[in-house]
Amino acid sequence: MKKFKSEVKHKTRRQQPISLGTVIKLLNPIIRGWGNYFDGCTEKGIFKDLDEYIMERLRCFKAKSRSNIVLWYSLPKSELANMGLISLNRGISG
Repeated sequence: MKKFKSEVKHKTRRQQPISLGTVIKLLNPIIRGWGNYFDGCTEKGIFKDLDEYIMERLRCFKAKSRSNIVLWYSLPKSELANMGLISLNRGISG
């Protein structure tokens, strides 16, 4: 899990001059690969925790210095899913 979080943290650095959609495209192969590899032998609760970690990092990437209240409403889970973010908790496809 430390390696996975480290990779997510590296891809979601706030100093990058790229869009949120590009960051999601960079994260999806990592999420898909990790999810497929550990699908049968990992507790689903861990996947939920990792999904929350990813979403938290993406919210921080987008808002950078806004308050937590603004972050939850400005980037809900449904909007991230519409942007193409894969969820470990819902299962991996493709």
